[in-house]
Amino acid sequence: MDPGERLRALAPFAEWSTARPRMMNGNLVWVAEGYLHGAGFPGVAPIPWRGRSVSYLRAAFTGVVWADGGRVRLFVRGTPDPVTEAWVTIARGLVEPASELPMGLADQLHYPGELFSAQARVLQRPHWNIGIAETSERPDSMVGPLRQMVYVQPNSQVVAALLEGEHRAGVDHLRLTRFPEESSLGRPALLGERWQRLPYVSQMADSIRASGARLALGRVHLVPTDAGLAAYQTGHAVDSLGRATLALVNLALGTRMGTGPRIDAAWRNLRGEVAALPVSVGAAGQLREAREWLLRADSAFRRGDLAAFGRAFEALRAILDYPPGPSK
Repeated sequence: MDPGERLRALAPFAEWSTARPRMMNGNLVWVAEGYLHGAGFPGVAPIPWRGRSVSYLRAAFTGVVWADGGRVRLFVRGTPDPVTEAWVTIARGLVEPASELPMGLADQLHYPGELFSAQARVLQRPHWNIGIAETSERPDSMVGPLRQMVYVQPNSQVVAALLEGEHRAGVDHLRLTRFPEESSLGRPALLGERWQRLPYVSQMADSIRASGARLALGRVHLVPTDAGLAAYQTGHAVDSLGRATLALVNLALGTRMGTGPRIDAAWRNLRGEVAALPVSVGAAGQLREAREWLLRADSAFRRGDLAAFGRAFEALRAILDYPPGPSK
């Protein structure tokens, strides 16, 4: 009943990835990619893959194994190339067209991990002049629906390019975005260090520890935008029972960095509209800080200092997690 053994027995002409569980229309199925490879593709320098050298590698098939009963179906992945078409012909009806892939499964497919890892290694070769791959995390790891590889400029801490792989509308898409230094950011590990040095983040971490919880910082996500490369990171307060509450959001765009308890507050902080003010974790701490900022707002209003009143009111809004009203 092992899904990998079933796929290898039914279609030994392909090398199959590790099968992953998916729910499809209420049924548990196992899904894997079937790879075709070759060592003699003309004009291409080989790379190591699964203990051999390959100069041709393609995720040509999608294999689906039903957990209930072990039924197996094989599908062409995307638009077949000539090698894939040849094997489909040889298999004589074993492999179904991509259009027959069940609708409940099509939206759950991702860019093939082993293919992305191989492509990321090829692009690191000197003649591409992209940069050095950031290998602090697995090159085939997922960032939401994407696979990403970060390339850093040689002798620099700045991101030079971002490789992204995404499966969308039944097709595998590979996208490489280069960034000039003036519109880029530091590499993810460096951004994480800089965010942790922000007063709000360190004070939030202390407040979380004082409440008996811990601050769990997530991965640094990079996002290409029209204004250049942007980055964000979330942090959660995790209590002794493992329950997580969003505690902070860190942002970066160009030379600016921002942080706050929510994305809107972090964005306003990045733009310099409001200061990032520490918020206590727990109802008691929030009540104390709310009272303090209410007194400050009242004092500023009485003396006619509208700027101080605005800052105090924004801090009070952040503590109470109260969204801003519509602009007029």
